[in-house]
Amino acid sequence: VELARINAFVFHGAGIADSSLKYLDAAVKVGEKDPRVMLRMAEALVWKKSIAKARGIVEAVAVKDILKEPRPWESSMRRASLYVFLQDLPKARQAFLALATDPRSPSTYVVTAKVYLAQLAAWNKEFAQCVAITDSVLVISPGNVQASLIKGQVFEWQGKYAEARSAYT
Repeated sequence: VELARINAFVFHGAGIADSSLKYLDAAVKVGEKDPRVMLRMAEALVWKKSIAKARGIVEAVAVKDILKEPRPWESSMRRASLYVFLQDLPKARQAFLALATDPRSPSTYVVTAKVYLAQLAAWNKEFAQCVAITDSVLVISPGNVQASLIKGQVFEWQGKYAEARSAYT
């Protein structure tokens, strides 16, 4: 079981979906229910465009199981990102917000979660909220490229070209 899991993680990390799924499936068949395994399987299924199956796996992973992990922020980030790929933006927002506000989350994960929250706000045309989030990211991570690009893009969408230029530079 452990060898299948290690091989699955190696192939997943290399982005080789077919081999990753082979070993992930082997781990699951012997009763593996670890959220780290299940979410990697869902991610590989998204790569293979098996969206319905991936959605079922993501929904089956309980937050309480993720929180038992030694590094829960990793699976929390993967789960939240999967919701974006699955176009379930309300659940993505909820998951990223939980990650961004969890005091155990490392600062790099908090910044990434906030950048995703800003992008979600931009997509929902919640421009003031998006700018506020990007500003909060730029305070804790000055020069953050993603936050600057999202902020500039939102200003462009609003026709505020001078502010957009300022955000980009």
